[in-house]
Amino acid sequence: MELTVVAPVYNEAGNIKPLTSEIDDALKGLCEYQIIFVDDGSTDNSPQILDELSRREDEVSVIHFAYNAGQSAAFAAGFDAAE
Repeated sequence: MELTVVAPVYNEAGNIKPLTSEIDDALKGLCEYQIIFVDDGSTDNSPQILDELSRREDEVSVIHFAYNAGQSAAFAAGFDAAE
């Protein structure tokens, strides 16, 4: 089974790593998976944290929006990018 998790992010710097860890703990060994984070124009250091995670973890990819387009647009972009 393959699974894609799409997670919109807007100014969530403190929550990104814990969320990634929880997803990894729940899915590792259960199935093949990918995590697509969609940065919805964050103004904190969320983009830098996401970029660092995507470089370190093969399962993580990131889409960056230049401005806050909203949760629905972020989900749609993530779904479009899912394999």
